[in-house]
Amino acid sequence: MTAKEYLSQLRLINKDIEKKLGYLEELNHFVENIKTIDYSEDRVQISRAQNASFTETIEKIIDLKINISSNIKRYVDLKNIIIKQIDSINIERYKDILYFRYIDFKRLDEIAIILNYSYDRVRHLHGEALMYFNKIINLSTQ
Repeated sequence: MTAKEYLSQLRLINKDIEKKLGYLEELNHFVENIKTIDYSEDRVQISRAQNASFTETIEKIIDLKINISSNIKRYVDLKNIIIKQIDSINIERYKDILYFRYIDFKRLDEIAIILNYSYDRVRHLHGEALMYFNKIINLSTQ
């Protein structure tokens, strides 16, 4: 695994969590909008298929919440590890670029503005920082 692939794991986990949170919101919306039964009307037998569908939706919501919680824990744990690894770098500009790129999820052009460097300079330093990170963390053996 390259340094870039390793550091990019955070963004991938974050995107997965965001997608699942969106799906959870959608499922919750469906459940909240299910009409309540009006018992003042003549009683009509409710099909088991409707009840099963509602129950399945609730089960999906529970499973999804468990999955999201697990992904959030994984994200937080990995983020803490990566922050410590980036903090161990003794070249400040490499540390800044890696932090902005892989912890704050900034694009290289945004980092250039923040650090007051040209885009090309940031792109070059980003490559150097990744090589340095790889050497320090020794990702080639993992």
